[in-house]
Amino acid sequence: MKIQPFVSGSGMSGKGMTKALSIIKIVDPEIQLEPTVQLTRGQSLGGLVNKNFKPLLLIGNPHGLHAQTILEGISAGFENIVVDKPVCVSLEDIPKLKKVTQDIAVCHGFRQQWGPQTIKKMIDAGEFGDIISVEGRYWQSSSAQSALGKSSSSSSKDWKNDPKLHGPYDALVDLGAHYTDLMFYFAGSSPTKSSGWVSYINSPAPHRDSHAWVEFQFPKFRARGSISKTVHGTGNDLEITVLGAKQAVTWSMEKSDTLKIAQGAKVTILQKPNDKFGSQQPPFHGMGWIEGYIEIIHNYLMKMNGNTSTTYPKLHESLKVMEVLLNLDVK
Repeated sequence: MKIQPFVSGSGMSGKGMTKALSIIKIVDPEIQLEPTVQLTRGQSLGGLVNKNFKPLLLIGNPHGLHAQTILEGISAGFENIVVDKPVCVSLEDIPKLKKVTQDIAVCHGFRQQWGPQTIKKMIDAGEFGDIISVEGRYWQSSSAQSALGKSSSSSSKDWKNDPKLHGPYDALVDLGAHYTDLMFYFAGSSPTKSSGWVSYINSPAPHRDSHAWVEFQFPKFRARGSISKTVHGTGNDLEITVLGAKQAVTWSMEKSDTLKIAQGAKVTILQKPNDKFGSQQPPFHGMGWIEGYIEIIHNYLMKMNGNTSTTYPKLHESLKVMEVLLNLDVK
């Protein structure tokens, strides 16, 4: 039976999901997909599910609607759901989502990329020795551009300027959820202690923090991240360095097909192999951040077809991430 995808959200996330589906049709033609149905904001999910196909709901609408759409999808009969991060932006939504029993995938795409996947294997194999710290940054320039009048994000029509659609934070949750999820993934557990700080300089709206620091103490290492949307001159600058007693390894989104491995003063480069990962493009010809979407949605579709698939981020894992972030004392 064919799978019928329904996509909620027409922005960058929704389009990323739609692009991922198109690429999956090429790399795995055995997965039978009906043409994607684009849903409009506020459209009822009732009546979409029927016995003629396997329905799949992909949620890429504004962050503040994710929790509501998950619950509405379940009520409408969707057993298979993929949602973009963050899964929620309110602590009040977490108990409701904890009651969900369906297998829901979350598009924390960076942890599904080759670099972080390889680092996780190195950590688990003990290749770093004692880990001193995991240092990272996720920097963008949208708020800096807005402050200089070079971006449309300051417009009142931008959904991120509406707290009901976007939630009470910006950089801390939007970008910080990615960094925090990576740290949870590397640690294999939740932190025992967490702290944070936010700045609103160059903020397009009062609730939209533009810069943040986060620090986590896990049983085996500490992690510190600089999270920002107001660093001038950056693109999608996500970089992680694992600093261990035996070696240090750095992965950067802007050079996502390589790992820089340092031992003493010696530096070597490990290159992604030409394999079946993500879009199956060879090294340096990949799809950027969409690779994670492709990998997660592809594996979820394989699971729907009863085939063997790799693991992917799941709802209850992501709820732990959001519970920590939303409980940070950042005042």
